[in-house]
Amino acid sequence: MNNAYYIAANSMICQEKVFDVISGNISNINTNGYKKTSVSFSDLMYSLYDTESTKEYTLGSGITTNGYSKDFTYGDLKETGDDYDLAFYKDGFLTLSDGNERFYTRGGSFSLSEYENNLYLASDEGYFLLDANGDKIQVSGEDGDLVIDTDGVISFKNSGRTVTLDITSFENPGELEAFGKSLYKNGTGLKENTEVADISLRQGSLEQSNVNMAVEMTDLIQAQRLYQMNSKVLQVMDEISGIANRLRK
Repeated sequence: MNNAYYIAANSMICQEKVFDVISGNISNINTNGYKKTSVSFSDLMYSLYDTESTKEYTLGSGITTNGYSKDFTYGDLKETGDDYDLAFYKDGFLTLSDGNERFYTRGGSFSLSEYENNLYLASDEGYFLLDANGDKIQVSGEDGDLVIDTDGVISFKNSGRTVTLDITSFENPGELEAFGKSLYKNGTGLKENTEVADISLRQGSLEQSNVNMAVEMTDLIQAQRLYQMNSKVLQVMDEISGIANRLRK
């Protein structure tokens, strides 16, 4: 009987985490580059029982949270016309740095940022965009306007200078560590692939969130029903315990 309490309680705790994830997805549905978060579960320990009248059978102990993951399916692109807005139509990550650590993003809005009396390409949060050599991309007054092709090569109109962006990909991007503001860290040591075959970088565009409201609402209804079902189990078990205690008296 006690097992039923624990199983139902564990399930309710897990569904609360589903509520939190869905809430985060819905609240970021209009955030550029946001990737849908999902939570996965795994079974707790099973116990083996044997009776005289029946064969052996197993009884589970419920579920627990197994971890969180990001869905890196491509979001729709929104054309902005701003030369400093970048997005990937297919595979790929741009590489950024705060001066110490490396970060990755699917694109975003960039601008010129002053650092030590020089101008560099940086994200709106102040992270420097890196070139293929891992260096910050300095822009001088002689460079003029820039054009970025689909392969990530920056061409400055006035100076004729070209710079290749540091573009990489990962076989399992879902294992990247979310850092906020559509940034990710390679905390698990995933191998970078700089030979990205299927990239298509778009200048003047931003990738939209890949959250689907219809899917989120369906998942929310399912989680609510599971929560209510397990709440009912707790209520029934409480009533059974009350009856048992009264019979003892």
